[in-house]
Amino acid sequence: MSSFEAVIEGIGRHGEGYIERDGRRLYLDGMLPGDRVRLSVARTGKPRLLRLIESSPHRIEPACEIADFCGGCALISLDYERALEEKERLLREAAEIDASNEAVETSATNEAVETSAT
Repeated sequence: MSSFEAVIEGIGRHGEGYIERDGRRLYLDGMLPGDRVRLSVARTGKPRLLRLIESSPHRIEPACEIADFCGGCALISLDYERALEEKERLLREAAEIDASNEAVETSATNEAVETSAT
C-alpha cells in the first residue's frame, strides 16, 4: 500500500472531505477543501489518512470548544463563505442526479379534472 499527497477538493454529502482519483471519489472524515494530506488506499479501495500536511486556508477555529472530540458538526471548522459554496454544489449535484435518473417517478397525473357549474 503506497501513500501519496493530495489536496481535498470538496465536501461530500455527509460532511467528509474528498479527492478524485482514478475516476472515483475518496472520502476522508474531518478533512476540508484545501487541506493538503498524505493518504494511502487499501486494496479494498478505502482511503486512510496518514497525515494532515497543511491546513486549508478555509479552516477556522470552531466556536464550540468540544468540536474536535464530538465530531457532530462536520462543517463547523469551515469558513462560512466556503461552506455555502459547498452546500450549493451539493444541491446542484443532487439536482443533476435526479434529473438524469430515468427511474424517478412522480405522483402527478396528466388527467383533466372535470368540474360542473350549477
